[in-house]
Amino acid sequence: MLYPITTATRTLTDLSGIWKFIINKELKEIDVKQSLSTKDVMAVPASFNDQGVISEIRDHSSFVWYETEMSIAKPLLNERLVLRFGSATHEAWVYINGEFEMHHKGGFTPFGRRN
Repeated sequence: MLYPITTATRTLTDLSGIWKFIINKELKEIDVKQSLSTKDVMAVPASFNDQGVISEIRDHSSFVWYETEMSIAKPLLNERLVLRFGSATHEAWVYINGEFEMHHKGGFTPFGRRN
């Protein structure tokens, strides 16, 4: 998947920034319809292990959850929208507004989905 660029017929919204973050220590169920109950945040894109100051984050090698909020401009709501991730380590499940959207397995490769 080529990296998209802004053109006369395409606009981009970069979701890079500070996202809510939580380690799923006990592999417990997370209610995806509720906001993550954490004040912990991580910069995206980046490796959470490299950002972690405490060993619990730095040495973690299992599942984590990220969450962010975004708004879509009204003129774009009737357009084809594509959600593109530059990569995710090993495996990712993506939810939008609490609804499952996509699953990707194959670390460090771009993936995405369009409406």
